[in-house]
Amino acid sequence: MKFDQRHLAWMANQACPCDKEACLWMLEKGFFRSEYCQRWCRLKGNVFVYLKSASEMSEGLGAIVLEGFTIERDHVSGRRHSIRIANDTSGEEYFIAAHSEREAADWVSCLRKASFGGQRSILADLRDHFMKLTGEDPLPSHVALNLVDVARTDIVASPSPEADDAEVVLELTIACNGLSCPAEGAAATTYISTDIMTPPKVQWTSYTQTEVCQASNDPVYFSTIVLRAGAVSMMSRVRLTVYHIESTVMEPVEMEQEEKLAMQISEGGGGEGEEGEEDSENIDGQAAENDDDTGTSIIWTLGEACTTVGAIVNSSDPLLVLPVRPSTSGERQFPSGGEVCLQRWRDDAPGRPLSHYPRHTASFVATPETREDNVEDRPRSHSIHHDNKGWAAVNNISRATFRFPCVQLDRSIKAVELMGESMYAWTVPIQLLRVYIDEDRSLMLRLLDLHKLNKTWSEHCSLLKGDLQTSITYYSEAINKLELLLAKEEMSFKPSRLKSEQRLEFVATNLHVQRVRLKMGESVLSTLTRNQMPAVGEGLGLSVSYMKKNPAASSQSMAEKRSSLPDSPMTPVTPMSPSASVNLDLSSAVIGANPVTHRKKQGMWEVITVGAPAAHSLKFKKGGLRSLLQSLPVAQPHGTPHLTASGSGAASNEARQNVVNCREEHHKASRHIRLLQESFANAEERLQQSVHGKDGEALRQAMALVEEKVNELVVLCESSSLRSCMCNLARGIEKEADGGFAPVSNEWVWNGKEFVKSTSAQTDVMMSCHTVQQHALCLNTKVDALLDRNNDFDQTMQEHIENCVCNLSTSLAALFQQLQAALTFSLVMAYVACPHLVTGVGGIRHRRDICFAQALSSIVTAFISHLELCNSSALSYFGTQLAHIGLLVHWESLLSTYGDEQGMLEDMITALDDIQLVQLRLELMPDDVELPAPRISGIRSSIDVVVPVKKNIFRRMPSEIRGGQSFGIHVILFTQGVNEKQLLADLGIKGGDSSLQDTVNHASYSKLCRFFEKFKEVFSIATAEAAEVVSEVHKLLEELRHVLLAKQPRCIDGIVLSGRICRMMNALRLTSCKSGKDRTAMSCTLEEVFLMKSELSLAPDNFEQALDVIRRRGTRLTNTEKNIGERRYAFSHVQLSFLPKLYRPPEGTYGSNHT
Repeated sequence: MKFDQRHLAWMANQACPCDKEACLWMLEKGFFRSEYCQRWCRLKGNVFVYLKSASEMSEGLGAIVLEGFTIERDHVSGRRHSIRIANDTSGEEYFIAAHSEREAADWVSCLRKASFGGQRSILADLRDHFMKLTGEDPLPSHVALNLVDVARTDIVASPSPEADDAEVVLELTIACNGLSCPAEGAAATTYISTDIMTPPKVQWTSYTQTEVCQASNDPVYFSTIVLRAGAVSMMSRVRLTVYHIESTVMEPVEMEQEEKLAMQISEGGGGEGEEGEEDSENIDGQAAENDDDTGTSIIWTLGEACTTVGAIVNSSDPLLVLPVRPSTSGERQFPSGGEVCLQRWRDDAPGRPLSHYPRHTASFVATPETREDNVEDRPRSHSIHHDNKGWAAVNNISRATFRFPCVQLDRSIKAVELMGESMYAWTVPIQLLRVYIDEDRSLMLRLLDLHKLNKTWSEHCSLLKGDLQTSITYYSEAINKLELLLAKEEMSFKPSRLKSEQRLEFVATNLHVQRVRLKMGESVLSTLTRNQMPAVGEGLGLSVSYMKKNPAASSQSMAEKRSSLPDSPMTPVTPMSPSASVNLDLSSAVIGANPVTHRKKQGMWEVITVGAPAAHSLKFKKGGLRSLLQSLPVAQPHGTPHLTASGSGAASNEARQNVVNCREEHHKASRHIRLLQESFANAEERLQQSVHGKDGEALRQAMALVEEKVNELVVLCESSSLRSCMCNLARGIEKEADGGFAPVSNEWVWNGKEFVKSTSAQTDVMMSCHTVQQHALCLNTKVDALLDRNNDFDQTMQEHIENCVCNLSTSLAALFQQLQAALTFSLVMAYVACPHLVTGVGGIRHRRDICFAQALSSIVTAFISHLELCNSSALSYFGTQLAHIGLLVHWESLLSTYGDEQGMLEDMITALDDIQLVQLRLELMPDDVELPAPRISGIRSSIDVVVPVKKNIFRRMPSEIRGGQSFGIHVILFTQGVNEKQLLADLGIKGGDSSLQDTVNHASYSKLCRFFEKFKEVFSIATAEAAEVVSEVHKLLEELRHVLLAKQPRCIDGIVLSGRICRMMNALRLTSCKSGKDRTAMSCTLEEVFLMKSELSLAPDNFEQALDVIRRRGTRLTNTEKNIGERRYAFSHVQLSFLPKLYRPPEGTYGSNHT
């Protein structure tokens, strides 16, 4: 509300006392950005005044008259202790933040009491209290506090936060019988709004509403309603108002129209963004033009039914049937008649009176706003419910419950959907940044050892040290910013609207853990719905592909395409037609099951949802990492043998490839040397312990390990890559000639086996290697002599062995130092050829670090969550797989291969390739530690992640894992663009190309087949059930092969099939689009409904309705609200028409232009 500045200043600075005043933070919305500023705030009556600065003597800036405003705690912006002051009628919205939780609660209480409606509520409560004490009404008869004609200023959309801890009074499911609608002969499209009135109040308070049920005069609503003791009493009245929506729906675009429409989008510059992105203004503009034609709707009031909470609770029959009578309110009335049926549910566990959700559980049950846990109130170590097992490191848990009809008429499916934010989105990047800084500092120290280089290369080393120092400073500042955010608790996750924020570039976008728990429940609405239940058929028979009619390739052309894929590990089957659809039954493995028991009919399923790991802060003007690595600008020094390209035509390409190969070889060699150093350190410790412990067998085993690693070290020193590095180092040390290099004189040296020609550097390395062999041989002789004397550990023999161990350790240190010097010089050469590949802020290495940090934090979250969900029998199978094969990760990408999204996909591909350099290891978590805190160490080419686990998990692991064996990660990436931009890529419009998608999927298929071969070796002979699982995976791999060969546009069969296969092999599941909230939501909700269909026999006719209910009333809309402040998916009408049918959100849940 605006005021004259003179009046405002006068009111703000009056000496009259205020009801409350303090210095608060207030959100100032600017054109480009919004930020919180400190303002001195005063509450006078029902007017909230804020001044120009933090001083109480400053000038008045604005005021808010609180009538008509809703005061509530803010859980959307991410600001700590924030309050939202909003008027839904005028659209005004203000955000203020206090300095503590207590102060925020005080301000909410005062602001709510300040309005006229708040004072009326206080008066009504006092009146009620007085009447209970005296039996008389203290107010005159003409003061009835009748609020019917007063504006509804205190309507809430869900129970008050104070009711969260109260006991659940009722859980209800609603259905209707015999409705009708204004359109003669048509079926009604209805929803029911629930209002509550608790005496002595005479105002109806909006409580919740159901989902919209399409085209049914006998609808069954799947979202359940929870009534808590804090919100209702036995005297509370419940009003159920039935509404009919009459609207026009936009028809889907046919295949023959797609190409024409795609050309129009392309000619209009329809952008490179995701759904509703800023770049796609033309697409959104088209949607806006169509809104008047496609978004018009008329709401009719069909009637209402009333009862009390006491009547529902005390009814002997759990089914209560109420007649639908004409409503007393509403502009458009149509007396429908019919019945509203309420089913009272009891908890599935025997011996418990009613549904009960323990303290601190976020109890959203089909209400318009998902409730979240208060992070401050909930102890991190407290398990809030058996549904919430394994949520120790997850914050702000949202929850939704549903009941769905089953094929068995006397049973129902109880679905509990849960979503929470992972704390590892912050802790993993911080640790990785420290690893990067330590590596750069170590490299700077090694550069100091290259003091013998000639002048030219010394100058290059100086430049490299300067760039490394810049990177160290930049990464240190990034750590400080992230730690500051964590300390202030201003942000619990990285929302998609901040994905390009530089200070958050290493944090994964919108990282959430999404779970669904499925369980068979009691009967669905007793006998009422028996006449509404669909006939029991043979199954859903619903194809995921929805393939359109188009010219199909012949069987001959299909046979020609087969050569592009590797042979499947199973026997050949009859070729599938390219236009054939795949019936995805999705009998996927439940979390907590093992290959033997994967067909459990109830349990918990999980998927990690996250924005694609990409460097949004660095933009995608030149593509992503894959393109940048293929188009490196190479400026190599003259005469560099390792990098020189021959031939004028292919010189640049060959030189570029040589630079990349040099960098990769350096990574491999550095990793190998680091592993050898760790192995020798371990062997030395074991030797010392066995000598002091006088253990002959342990001494024999330690000596065998030393011999093995010495032989491995000799092979490494004789490798061509290290010889080349040593030769280049020798040329850089000698007196410089033209180009910085001088001819190298070769001389004959003995390498322990034969005489070879070698440079001086090679000579030094070979002599050191020969010295290591001699010391190892001496040690071996002493150990054999000791063992021949029947383990007679006398003092002299112990001293001899300890001296040999010390000499071996010294010679190894000298050899490793020489090898590190050669590798460091090769890195300097790579830096001269391409600086951005080696170091530099904003370069390729920086981009790679960003993407890798986001990918690793997502996988660590998935791994820890998976471990905590597995039951005891599953852990042993999972541990065996980790020890013998490794960790399998299925990452589903919904990015298109057009514009910026192709750059994101290229970043993602390289990041997941780098994940192969990670080694995981489990260790026992101390009893006094509550949260598993992974520790990260190593260098870029060799990252080690140690994951502490609880005793009940650790003891179920095989002996190899408990003994400290590390295991690798196998990432299977399947990608499929599903939006309109993928159509542009498929049609080749404006340079669009879908070949990258095919390349990635084919490579992942090959990798999946190789993993399956190892999986089959480990589990095929375990049990008969395991052999059956292996056989089924065989068949599914063949189906996946045919799907990939068919190359159907925007067909989701490939990603769904691959996900099902990987789940059966105990894989982690992750799903990504650009922001992890819209297309990702469509994917994970579709999987949930498929699981209900395949695992618990969801009634086939209710498949699409169940899908719409979960997308409309579940936790994914809460995710969009947390990210962009709107409970809408970011799809326009035009974009919606290009999505696969099963990826389209329900009407009324889309239309946002924010990402």
